[in-house]
Amino acid sequence: MINKYEKVKISHQDSRRSLKSIFNGDFTAKQVKILDIKRGSILGNHYHEFKELFYIFKGLAKYTLEDIYTGRKIIMVLKEGERLIINKKVKHTAEFLQDTITIEATEEEYRNI
Repeated sequence: MINKYEKVKISHQDSRRSLKSIFNGDFTAKQVKILDIKRGSILGNHYHEFKELFYIFKGLAKYTLEDIYTGRKIIMVLKEGERLIINKKVKHTAEFLQDTITIEATEEEYRNI
């Protein structure tokens, strides 16, 4: 179960602006959403057949990741400016510790099933 977590750094800065690339070559998205999530919400508890990316724009969230084959779990807290790429077939649950704005990108189109 290898997932990618990192603090998103400034990719370009000058006197006019500062740019951060949430993904640039290491992820391909067919869909991007902005989620406005209330503190105390718990989402997920599922896995996908595709990769998924989460970027915390504002707030704080605790992610529990579980390898569906081995049961191995990883718990991590994502803060503002951090991202997580979840590999396919990794069960994931997110508990939002603050009101949070998250950018989510998926390799497949969204299906509300």
